[in-house]
Amino acid sequence: LVAGAGCAPGAAGVVSWLRHRTLRWGVRGRPPEPLVRVLSAPGRPALAVVARQLAERMRATTIDNDWPMAEALLLAAGAEPPTGDVFVRGWARFRRHPAGRRPVVDVLRDDPWLTAMAGRMFEVDTLAVELSGDWPEALVDLCGEGRVDRERVLAGCLWRMRAGDRVTAMGNILKIHVLLEVTPGEVAAHRQEYLGLLSSPSGYVADHAQYALRQLDDALPADELVDVVAESSHAILLRREKKLVRAQLLWLATVARRHPEHRAHLLAAAATGLGNEASDLADRALDVIARNLPAAGRTGSDDDVRKAVIDALPELTGDLARRASAVLGVPTGGAGAAAELLDDDAAGLVPLGEPV
Repeated sequence: LVAGAGCAPGAAGVVSWLRHRTLRWGVRGRPPEPLVRVLSAPGRPALAVVARQLAERMRATTIDNDWPMAEALLLAAGAEPPTGDVFVRGWARFRRHPAGRRPVVDVLRDDPWLTAMAGRMFEVDTLAVELSGDWPEALVDLCGEGRVDRERVLAGCLWRMRAGDRVTAMGNILKIHVLLEVTPGEVAAHRQEYLGLLSSPSGYVADHAQYALRQLDDALPADELVDVVAESSHAILLRREKKLVRAQLLWLATVARRHPEHRAHLLAAAATGLGNEASDLADRALDVIARNLPAAGRTGSDDDVRKAVIDALPELTGDLARRASAVLGVPTGGAGAAAELLDDDAAGLVPLGEPV
């Protein structure tokens, strides 16, 4: 391999020789220094050109053979690394298994490519599979040292959580997110991203997003907090994960008690839960509405809440339908009567909170 690299004409010829399938399997694990010396000799093609072409032509199936050669040539030439998917994947893999058994955090701290690679590694599909072992702790430690931009890592985690990935990869991303110990201020700055994650197909991702958003209780003005709770309720209350739904209803009820002037708005959001396929979760949503509806009428108009329940009545069956009708004070299945009742309430004909 080394002799041919010293003889092949032109950068393209050298790269083709280095990637030849009959040679590449014999170089795995061998030090690349002899190759660097030969290709650095006078009369050879520009080292940076060879290194760049080798790095860019790398394939996922040849990372283990080609990446160490490309790395050594790029460093010797003082060239910037490419940031294509395959090269970035190779960087993450070889930093996870550094030579000499050095701690990953020390290897990354000394890595001249860390900044360039950290901006791309969350964008490459399935690359997070490589971020196992000590990778999450090392990355977060370097954020604390200022060696890596913490905001870039947080934004990268959120982007990958939204895009989805393999289970193992997502587990590593979630671990990094947990270790970051995201502050309420950071959650507030990224609240739209967190709200979007509540609809993720992954229950684990939705759980992390809900936990983060619940830190906003003391970080936002009341009206903004209520909007966050209402929007997150619309996303969560139809999910099948019982833990998520129960936690959301508890949060909603707590915020409704703390901010009674917004109770009607929050209870209208709780009505989304009446459509949950799990009857016990739908019952819980109705319990929250029933307990708070009279108080909503005392602090303002409860029409929004009642209209939300009325809209759900045609879809409700069995005991849930009977209980919802009792809350509204209308005959079971009487969606039309309920609508008339709401109109009468608006006209002042039926006292709020009294059954017909």
